Amino acid sequence: MLRIAICEKDQKQRTELLDYISMDTDIEDDYITECFSQVAEVKKRLDENDFNFDILFLMMDSVGVDSLALLQYIREKKFDVDVFFIADTVDFVTEAFRCRAFAYLVKPFDLKKFTYEMKQYLKEKTEYQKDYLSVSVQGKEQMIPLNAVLYFTSNVRKIGAVFLNDDKEIWFYGKLDDLEERLKSYGYIRCHQSYLINGHKIEGISGNEIVTSGGSFQISRKYAENVKEEWEKIRKKLSAMADLVSLGK
Repeated sequence: MLRIAICEKDQKQRTELLDYISMDTDIEDDYITECFSQVAEVKKRLDENDFNFDILFLMMDSVGVDSLALLQYIREKKFDVDVFFIADTVDFVTEAFRCRAFAYLVKPFDLKKFTYEMKQYLKEKTEYQKDYLSVSVQGKEQMIPLNAVLYFTSNVRKIGAVFLNDDKEIWFYGKLDDLEERLKSYGYIRCHQSYLINGHKIEGISGNEIVTSGGSFQISRKYAENVKEEWEKIRKKLSAMADLVSLGK
């Protein structure tokens, strides 16, 4: 299910967006929407940890201050939501993309423009979330989205999947050595006997520690050389992707 929030003070624009969403064949019928008229309402819900949406269509106020501040806040606090800016001009496009907005829509825009941006978003979302780990939890199969995991940790005979900005953990029976072999091609890096880190969540390496947005992890001497080699591969790949995105923009 696609969860969509709209923050737009203009009721006519809100209604138009809702119509576009309902007419977009790529979205189909599996979605929910909620509308907000003020940036402050969205921030309040974020602070209450009650903003469970995949997409936020965010109006750009006349001077750009409140909207850009909200986007910066979302990024600083690591809220998992993609932002589509809606603005009257292109004056704030640089600041918006610097804060990693997914798209920037200039009023007035039509259904064709809307569906194009949504098609790009859904395609990227599908590619990003296509890889899952199937595990058995209390006798039932459970699918773990590998892109959402911050790290796997071991405790005796069990493995725990820990997620960024989510108190929920998934525990299942297994050996971290076996899981390491299964996830080598997915960018996971073993840094310690008890930790297998999602390489795409790493922000950098400082001394003998891996630094992520969800905390730091000690690198043991046994894995130090491998961590350096694997991180360099991922870093180069991410750098190449960033260059391509920059050229596209």
